[in-house]
Amino acid sequence: MKTSAILVLSLMLLFSAPSVSTAQNERGQQELQTCIDFGIGYIPDSEYKVVTVSSAVNNLYLKRMGAFIMGELNFKTPAVIIGPTVSINHFSYVFAGMDFFTSRGLASIGFKDARKDFGLGFYIKQLATVKIAYSFNAGPRAEIGLRFPLGQ
Repeated sequence: MKTSAILVLSLMLLFSAPSVSTAQNERGQQELQTCIDFGIGYIPDSEYKVVTVSSAVNNLYLKRMGAFIMGELNFKTPAVIIGPTVSINHFSYVFAGMDFFTSRGLASIGFKDARKDFGLGFYIKQLATVKIAYSFNAGPRAEIGLRFPLGQ
C-alpha cells in the first residue's frame, strides 16, 4: 500500500510539475538551472518515526549532477546519508546515497546493513520542492522544502 501511494504521488507530481518556472535559453527551451534546496521530512515507520533534514545542490557538475546530504534528527542512533543527484529534466531529479560514518553506516556495520536511501525530488511552483524517498532499512520518507537558484 505504501509503495503504491508513493508511486501514485510521484506520477501526479511528474505530470503537474512542468508548470514550474525555470530559465530558458534563446530558443525558448527550458534549461537545467544550478540550484540548492533545503527540506524537512518525516519517516513514518513504526520503528523510526523520525524527522529528517536535507539539502541538495543540483546541476553543479556536467550540468546534470550534484550531491545531497540528509540527516535524521534521532540523537540515540543518528544517520547521515550522503550521495549524488542526477537531474532527469528541469523539474525533477533522482538521488541515492548511504550512511558512511555513523553507528548505522558502512564503516560500522558493513554494506549490507548500512542505512541506504534513494528517491525523487520535484520542483513545483517556483521555489517549492517535494522529495519522495525510500529506504529498505527505514521505509518511505516524504519531504517538503525550498529551492534557491544559484547564478543566473
